[in-house]
Amino acid sequence: MFRDLQELEGEITFDDGNFRKLILAKAHANISNYTASDLNKILMLVFGDRAKGHELYVRDNQDMSMTIIFNWIPNTDEVALILNAGLLFKPAGVELKTEFSIK
Repeated sequence: MFRDLQELEGEITFDDGNFRKLILAKAHANISNYTASDLNKILMLVFGDRAKGHELYVRDNQDMSMTIIFNWIPNTDEVALILNAGLLFKPAGVELKTEFSIK
């Protein structure tokens, strides 16, 4: 399911390239071992083109939480992927945060 908690304005429609990335990333998430390294791979698969020249990574906060660091403002399609597509998994008992910082 790709629209589990969608609260954005209306429906998001992806072009073929973005939908292909979504399917591949979802397949990778399904066979992942839930590590920060695997989450980094999925982020680069989905946002790799957009992340060139920017920072995009997962930080283990050493307090049972992980933070995904973006240093750009995502567009509507990217927000839909981040929040609702079920791609950004987390291990049991670990809080997943997102941090957007503009530099």
